[in-house]
Amino acid sequence: MLLRNRNLCAEIESAQIQGLRHRPNVPRRSRYPDFTSLPTSKFRLQSEDACSTAVNSGQFYTDYISYWVHHHSMEFPLTAKFKGRTGETRGNRLLAAMEADSLARIEPHLEPIEFKLGAVVCDAGGLLKHAYFPQGAVLSLLTVLENGSAIETANIGREGAFGLFAAMYSRVSFNRCLVQFEGDMIRCPIELLQAEFKQSEHVRDLFVSYSETLLAQVQQTVACNALHTTEQRICRWLLMMHDRAEGNALPYTHEFLSHMLGANRKSVTLAAQSLQTAGLISYHRGMIQVVDRAGLEKASCECYAIVKERFDAFLTPPSTAVQGDTTGRRKK
Repeated sequence: MLLRNRNLCAEIESAQIQGLRHRPNVPRRSRYPDFTSLPTSKFRLQSEDACSTAVNSGQFYTDYISYWVHHHSMEFPLTAKFKGRTGETRGNRLLAAMEADSLARIEPHLEPIEFKLGAVVCDAGGLLKHAYFPQGAVLSLLTVLENGSAIETANIGREGAFGLFAAMYSRVSFNRCLVQFEGDMIRCPIELLQAEFKQSEHVRDLFVSYSETLLAQVQQTVACNALHTTEQRICRWLLMMHDRAEGNALPYTHEFLSHMLGANRKSVTLAAQSLQTAGLISYHRGMIQVVDRAGLEKASCECYAIVKERFDAFLTPPSTAVQGDTTGRRKK
């Protein structure tokens, strides 16, 4: 049972403040500079008893203030954009682009959810009951072959969602979806999105625009994997992940990259060594850091720039679009 007692929440908030003031050994997470930036998906208390125990034992942490804000303040709803350490907002662009009426109907049903790196959100052929909206996480879509091998055909960050195609009709996932980068994420029951799709022309335009953009990424990735060198493909992939990881180090091994790119391990290792020798990346103990972003863009094929341009523009109705209700969407 989720915590609902406001007085108890106030007690937690007060205790939290005192706890941080008098217990310097309690580590603050440097990733979150203030309590408004805390990702609510990680801090859901399961019962009032658990909360009381935490207060009485003096085990205070910023989690509890985050929980209080998330559940008891209209100023910070689930879809609020949390500021990251770079000062940029951390919301989901697709949700943020919805009209107020649509958002008001689905917002009470949005649910924070956690997955670890590499966790499978849904396997190919699996029945989807929710669509997933990353707010910091990155999801990878893999096409799985009969022999069990798989290759990435697209990835999804806070610009979009996984499950929108299925939400509109079949409810069956064609791809395997796994977590490529850990972070915040919320999900929404598919039935609610189906209802909004039928009811709102704005939501239909928005979902179709995103679906077209995701399909463009799939098509560009197929061409890239078939026609470009392993080094160019690694550059394209690292740039896409660097955008979504906000400059943080990327926790990937050469083995992982070889699976994502559909390349053999040796060619990935040689290409990564070449990039490191050129001073574009650094690699140490399974962590990849982009050192020279501009140089990495020059070494990449055109696929990164093409896909990025599409995602940057998908919320803007093009001049060639079928004219309808574009209220709330940016116009050129």
